[in-house]
Amino acid sequence: MNHYLFKYSIESIKEIFVGRSISSVNPISTYEFALNFQNINDAIYVNLSNQNGFIFPADINLKTDLISDVPFFQFIKRKLSHLKMVSIKQTGAERVCYIMFEESRGSIKKYYNLILEIIDRRNNAILTDENWNILQAYKYTNDVTPHLKYKPITSKMPDIFTDDIDKLKNCFKHGENILGINGFLKKHITNEASFIAFVNSARSTFESKRFKLYMYENRYVYPFFIDMDTDIRQIKEREIVEHFILKPKELMFKNEKRHAESVISRRILQLKKRMIKIKNDIKKTENVDHYRILAENLLANPNIETKYKRSITLNDIYTGERIDIVVNPKKDIFGNAEDYFKRYKKLKRGAKIIRSRLVETSNELMFLNQLNFDLNNASNTVELEQIKEIMMDNGLIRYNKKRKRVHYQPYEYRNIDGFDVYIGKNAKGNDYLVTKLASKNDLWFHPRNRPGAHLILKNPNRLKNIDNDVKMKCALAVAESTGNLCQEKIDVDYTFVKYVKKPKDFKTGMVIYSNFKTITVDKNECN
Repeated sequence: MNHYLFKYSIESIKEIFVGRSISSVNPISTYEFALNFQNINDAIYVNLSNQNGFIFPADINLKTDLISDVPFFQFIKRKLSHLKMVSIKQTGAERVCYIMFEESRGSIKKYYNLILEIIDRRNNAILTDENWNILQAYKYTNDVTPHLKYKPITSKMPDIFTDDIDKLKNCFKHGENILGINGFLKKHITNEASFIAFVNSARSTFESKRFKLYMYENRYVYPFFIDMDTDIRQIKEREIVEHFILKPKELMFKNEKRHAESVISRRILQLKKRMIKIKNDIKKTENVDHYRILAENLLANPNIETKYKRSITLNDIYTGERIDIVVNPKKDIFGNAEDYFKRYKKLKRGAKIIRSRLVETSNELMFLNQLNFDLNNASNTVELEQIKEIMMDNGLIRYNKKRKRVHYQPYEYRNIDGFDVYIGKNAKGNDYLVTKLASKNDLWFHPRNRPGAHLILKNPNRLKNIDNDVKMKCALAVAESTGNLCQEKIDVDYTFVKYVKKPKDFKTGMVIYSNFKTITVDKNECN
């Protein structure tokens, strides 16, 4: 966000919101929030991310289901809700603004200052009292800590709005940095005349407050016309919202979703290769008793000489048939029998380990398929963030200790013919429904042998026989959650929750169940 667009945003916020009271403070993600005001649809949108720091009056619905545990968002939600915005200030080309709120209780008035610093990778938001004592901050530093006095950020660079024109000309002439002249402007303002014209245009625009928004190459937006040799077009405020709020969010969402998908796909491929190896190892252990039989046949013939022999032929003590047994000529009959017994015991132990690995790998594949299904259905940043948290908890992506965890309601509520019904939105939602929300007499539904939502039909009256029409509607809701109902029939299993178990070593959302019945939902039901 360049200095001039920031200054324009502050002027717009002053015109729209000063004198109005906040209706709510809404966290949008772990780095975004919106200040909503009473009797108006517009909101002040604030983005504190390192890449897209931004503040702007936006006329879009920015509410989410996010229950934020970002301490700063929780704090300003408590402190600023229903307070009146009395002023907003910004100086020169600095990208720091000071918003003052008034708390009025009878004749007693208290004031709070919300300071927004949109300074590239040092973006921050700080709340102070009327004496500028810091109460809370989005990011803490050595200078930004509760109970300290807030120290305004000041730049030693000459300011295009506040410094003398002769000083600015001298700085420009010697190639010195000027606050308000970024790399894009340096590229196109190449001589003193064009520099003076730019300064005069910027100053006169903000003095008269007659703004017109222009977009230049690389999506640079300025609230006044700059004569330069590049593509220029006049735009409306709505395009700023599109370019700087909605599109970056959409792009970031797509990139993060694509990355998560690639991580899951790689892990699924690894597990499929492991399954092939495990199945081959299982085939090797299928004839484990063969080595025991060979050892017992050798022990049944203790007088046979094995010296200088590579194999011996005996009558099988179990079948009576002639069998050839490979032996080690350096060992006697007992030593060879011991070797076969050792091989038998090793393969038997290995078979047990291999089969446990088969179960473990199969369970992880089921979990990853469910996670992949949830990821494909994720439609917003909050849902994606929760899936990424599941991935972190299960070691699929690196755990970031500094990461602020998101919380939101991971299930959907419906009412079906008077019954309360809850449908999981993802693996975490499925897990919550089964382990926390459901009672043992509730009914549980899930699509058989495929990823999909868990559904809980609440049964507070402990009815043993629930109407088939209600169960059919629940099965239809679950079948629809798979996304494949229009292509094929879906089998939906259901049972009482008391027959649904989650073993300790099972991953998020994974369960085993018994005593179930099945409803087949025909693909013709998809509409």
